Amino acid sequence: MLGVVVFTIVLSILVKKDKGLYVVGYIIAIVHVMGGPRRRNHPWSEVGIKPRAAFLKDMKKVWYLLAIVVLLFQLLPPEFGVAKLFGYYHQLVHHIADRASQVPLLVFVAALSSSFETIVYQVFIQERLSWFIGTPAALLVAVVIAGLAHAATLTSGGFHVVLTDSAGVALDFAVFGIIWARTRNLAVVWATHYATDIVGLIALTFMF
Repeated sequence: MLGVVVFTIVLSILVKKDKGLYVVGYIIAIVHVMGGPRRRNHPWSEVGIKPRAAFLKDMKKVWYLLAIVVLLFQLLPPEFGVAKLFGYYHQLVHHIADRASQVPLLVFVAALSSSFETIVYQVFIQERLSWFIGTPAALLVAVVIAGLAHAATLTSGGFHVVLTDSAGVALDFAVFGIIWARTRNLAVVWATHYATDIVGLIALTFMF
């Protein structure tokens, strides 16, 4: 199943005309992992679905991580600092400027994409791999794959620009992965991911 996800991501990168091929891999993975508890008669907590009361309790465990990824990384993106240091800041800015277009639409799109990505990268890839190779290695694999997937959706720029942008995305996913490892709560990770996307979009709107 992991091979299917990776294959569709790589294919999306190679086939420039249709960068959404990886969504097919996402859907297959989501159907597989979310159907697991019912097939095996396991509790829903296996896929991070917990009682409502657990949300605030788990959020309190990771509030500082949420602040880092939602506020610090979006208002002061580390990748901008790297680009400034190496002299391609304006190229990177131009590269990501189109993300700020059609913000009202993207607010709704982000809700769907963040839920898909949370299930695929944390609940499926990171959690399942952690059973076999441990949490740190599983988190690293999930972050690398997430970076590759987002590289497939980037629109312009040279290799160094795309690499820097993807690295910034991967850094966000590393924090999402740590939050998942500490809470195993799907709602907490999704809320953090969605808030990150929204604050990032707002920041881009004001920046550009």
